[in-house]
Amino acid sequence: MKALSTLIISILFTSALYAQPTIQWQHAYGGSGDEGAYDIKPAVNGGFIFCGETNSVDGDITDTGYGNSDYWLCRIDSSGNILWEKSYGGTDYERAFVMLNTTNGYLLAGSASSATGEITSVHGGGDVWLVKTDTSGNLLWEKTYGGSAWDEVAAICKTTDGGYVFVGDTYSTDGDITFNHGGASDIWVVKINDTGKIMWQRCYGGSLNDYGNDVIQTTDGGYFIAGSTSSTDGDATGSGFHGWADCWFIKIDDTGAIQWQKCYGGGSVDVPGSVLQTLDGGYVVAATTLSTDGDITNGTTTDYFDAWLFKIDSAGTMVWNKTYGGSKDADANKILNSPDGGYIFSGVTNSHDGDVTGTHGDTSDYWVVKINDTGKLIWQKTMGGTQQELNYTLTPFGDSSYIVAGYTNSFDGDVTGNHGGSDAWLVRLGYTDTTTSTATVSNTESIKVYPTLSNGIVHVVVPTGYGAAKISLINTLGQQIPFTKSVNGNEHVIDLSGNSMGMYIVRVSCNGVVKEVKVMYRP
Repeated sequence: MKALSTLIISILFTSALYAQPTIQWQHAYGGSGDEGAYDIKPAVNGGFIFCGETNSVDGDITDTGYGNSDYWLCRIDSSGNILWEKSYGGTDYERAFVMLNTTNGYLLAGSASSATGEITSVHGGGDVWLVKTDTSGNLLWEKTYGGSAWDEVAAICKTTDGGYVFVGDTYSTDGDITFNHGGASDIWVVKINDTGKIMWQRCYGGSLNDYGNDVIQTTDGGYFIAGSTSSTDGDATGSGFHGWADCWFIKIDDTGAIQWQKCYGGGSVDVPGSVLQTLDGGYVVAATTLSTDGDITNGTTTDYFDAWLFKIDSAGTMVWNKTYGGSKDADANKILNSPDGGYIFSGVTNSHDGDVTGTHGDTSDYWVVKINDTGKLIWQKTMGGTQQELNYTLTPFGDSSYIVAGYTNSFDGDVTGNHGGSDAWLVRLGYTDTTTSTATVSNTESIKVYPTLSNGIVHVVVPTGYGAAKISLINTLGQQIPFTKSVNGNEHVIDLSGNSMGMYIVRVSCNGVVKEVKVMYRP
């Protein structure tokens, strides 16, 4: 599409240096019991919102406790201050593992084991439980999914038809589950509409253990399932299994039919954490490995885990792979695109050597690692105290910072304000990309729009000196379309939720300058 005007930037890079990342703020949230933050997203109406679990009835928890452990939803401002919080559950154990922004609120997904309180029914020992709320956390609807055994969810994503698909694993052979392969567990994928009605469901696996870890909708309208398997039969026949437990990737169409499947790993345990689809149609995976052979080319020990990052193309062929860690354990749970075209991943480590510096004790710390587009380590940062910290996820905050989420047992080191037991712990981690360059621009600095491959949120940063910005969203037909925007200083956060998957142009106009950036939206 021809632009009305363009911002022409000519840049000659002479060097690129990254200042070491620093903690900009940290907050512990909870009461005298135990809390954890398992997922975090930008809030629909500004700030951030995280979900997890609580069994406290004091401290930051003001909602009435229902049982042994409840879903916990907490909205904070950009400085980490609580704006509101809500609990949901029954008399037994409920935990919210993942969440999504929706057009009118939030969707929480986790596990439930009691048919009391706000849970209308369960099928058996443990069900998948979805909770839909409005933007203030008020419950709109809830629904359980499963059979008479144990069923759980690990990830959920929006679909282009306005519904959702979630992945986890199941031990059941009845209820909502059909065609379980008869092993200890199968990967379970469920497609639902916007009110939670099952449109289709399918089990994937063989005669041994199979677990689902992540799901994304791909640009062709199908889905990519990241899981692990110990099976060599059933759906895993011909997968190239290496031994013990492999990363197992399944590409399916929009009805759940397998298009291709393949195993990645070595002779020991290899498990994926999360996956991204890249602009070239391939995939980048954050995983954890105990192997030093097979697909793992630079593994160092079979006694402790390493973080394992690798890139495959659209047909599943390995492009590159690299392990990260030290002489003890390290893992990778979540991976994101970074504005410079590389990646950033989070996990935990208790190493003090190798790729790891700054660990606070012999138990695990949060660990965040920045790499370039071929896996080269740019910087790393550990965060924590002398007790255990476990990280589950991270989300972008502005141009060069992230909020890292999980829980802490510490009262020292980087941690202040722990309420007792385990607290949900959020850390805002910032870094500076210092690039020496010569540039021709019509004002002081360039406008930044990122990421260019988005699952719903796009950031626009207009530096000081550019004045007020007008932002437009344009589809491939050249039509301007509506979108939701929040503003935090010179940062504009665009929410693409509710739009169809595909390519869009973000047009930024200010002080006589126009910049257009193509963004691929994949819920």
